Amino acid sequence: EEYAAPVIPILFYRSMLLAADVAPIDALFEALSARGMAPVPIFVSSLKDPASLAFVETALAALNPAAIITATAFASGAEPGVETLFDRAGVPVFQVIVATTRRDIWQNNQRGLAPADLAMHVVLPELDGRILAGAISFKGESETDPALAFRAFANRPEPDRVAQVANRVQAFIRLQRTPRAERKLAILIPDYPSAPGRTGYAVGLDVPSSVLAMLHDLSEQGYAVEGIPQTPRELLDELERSEGGLGLGDYLDLSAELPAEAIAAVTAAWGNAADETGLCDAPPSVLPDMSGRTEGGVQAPTTANFPFRAATFGNITVALAPDRGRSADRRADYHDPTLPPRHALIAFGFWLRKTVGVHALVHVGAHGTLEWLPGKTVALSENCFPEIVTGPLPVIYPFIVSNPGEAA
Repeated sequence: EEYAAPVIPILFYRSMLLAADVAPIDALFEALSARGMAPVPIFVSSLKDPASLAFVETALAALNPAAIITATAFASGAEPGVETLFDRAGVPVFQVIVATTRRDIWQNNQRGLAPADLAMHVVLPELDGRILAGAISFKGESETDPALAFRAFANRPEPDRVAQVANRVQAFIRLQRTPRAERKLAILIPDYPSAPGRTGYAVGLDVPSSVLAMLHDLSEQGYAVEGIPQTPRELLDELERSEGGLGLGDYLDLSAELPAEAIAAVTAAWGNAADETGLCDAPPSVLPDMSGRTEGGVQAPTTANFPFRAATFGNITVALAPDRGRSADRRADYHDPTLPPRHALIAFGFWLRKTVGVHALVHVGAHGTLEWLPGKTVALSENCFPEIVTGPLPVIYPFIVSNPGEAA
């Protein structure tokens, strides 16, 4: 079945239009169009203004959008329990940031955004259930106006950030338009450094049993799921016996497309990829031996291949991410926000996206290593490792409601 180009409304403030300061919106329009989408810019005075709200409601009803992008700040202002404009639309809503932060501050600041931008464009919009897609522009000086002898500060689009937002929206549309029976998902189980035999451990949540329940639920909902293990132990056994991996040559080809600064940091920390592939530590066993001590795992591979602990059940891949650092120092390396990941973790991301071809990642349980990788807290750059590992893939993070801190 042929689909028409997905319609993507872009909501932005009327004040930007009046100030002729819409370069970020223009850039986003072009990026979405280049990826086969049909963007429709819509300016509003405020999403709390009744007239603007009614206009947008009418426009959305006529457009039948596949998703919505909004550059408006704050929350919609609806009372608790009352449906918002975005609730009624019934499609993913992506929040993009037209930042008031200056570009040089963003570029050199670990936090990424100033507190005002963090509140207006990240924290409050989350109350509407918006999905943060990233920043698309920062404040910068414009060219001097000779008539006024004045250089104003304007919204300057950041080209690679605009491209990443467009890629992220495109990935969601790909997931949305793929029939359930053809969707490929990766379910990631945490491998938090802890006592032997506690792979998949999370406070208050039986992760292996939850994953098995998800596999059954997905099957009932029309996903292609095969050979579901009968017990959590069987699931972990499957991960232990896995033989999948990414060849060194493929990794080198794919990593050549990554920012040179990021790959240089990985190489400085861990050496060349070829050395890591041949000498990397074997992954620790996911099962304890009878004495309660974790087994040392299998012998390190000698072929030029990054091995991964993963098992495939039809179109669903369940996996444990590789260690981000040294197996002997897992607890310290796991939480080190300055330590670049090993080549193996980056290869794992490539393998999921390029070889397996997953449409989305589902992380189940306690936090993984992505949150601790070097990079900005929010408004990531192309050199931030969480983005390098996952790319534009949708990431779904279900967790037990009584312990939200573990899933922040």
